[in-house]
Amino acid sequence: MPGLVVYRQINRAGIRGSAVRLSRQQFSDIYAVKEDFARRLGLRRDPEIYLMSGNGVLNAFAASTFGYDFVGIHSELFSNTYETNKDALAFIIGHELGHLRLGHTRLWYQLSTAYVDRVPLLGKFLSRAREYSCDQHGAYLAPQGEEGLVLLAAGRYVYKEVDVEELLEQARRFRGFWPAVAQLPQSHPFAVRRIRALYDLGFFTDPAENVASKGGVIAES
Repeated sequence: MPGLVVYRQINRAGIRGSAVRLSRQQFSDIYAVKEDFARRLGLRRDPEIYLMSGNGVLNAFAASTFGYDFVGIHSELFSNTYETNKDALAFIIGHELGHLRLGHTRLWYQLSTAYVDRVPLLGKFLSRAREYSCDQHGAYLAPQGEEGLVLLAAGRYVYKEVDVEELLEQARRFRGFWPAVAQLPQSHPFAVRRIRALYDLGFFTDPAENVASKGGVIAES
């Protein structure tokens, strides 16, 4: 336990010293989205949000330490969504705030999962369940943000050219023994399954309707 406590403290300190913290003056529009989402989720602490280099990796994460919650977004994700697709960026932020809302970053939770992870495949199964739950938070907060997941499937350069209806059909055909086996060691569900799950649950609407109604995410007053 002491090692994990020290790691969590050092992790935040390192991020504070090497990343850009968003604020009412620094990327104020995205900061406002974060504040709005945090309020709507009823988070007990206002999380910090940081923009950081990911060295080419498309990723975002949520974390906590004593007295603080925070979200980090790699610039590779941020730069590909900030100017042209704030809905996708809002989905990503909502997903990470979901981890905070569900307590996935709490010390007690991480200590408990450290033991569960020792059981073959069980830790990965629970990790995938966490991701599905947080996807629902992201989709609830950003109901036109499905391209936040399409980006993970197609990559940052061509994701906006993907036909989502065809991608959903691909997801419907992606079943059977070998897909199930391939999923077992993965910490995250396959991207096409994540997208389909949110459409099946009604969080995202028909892709054709989304095209007609696309607009930027605006923080609620």
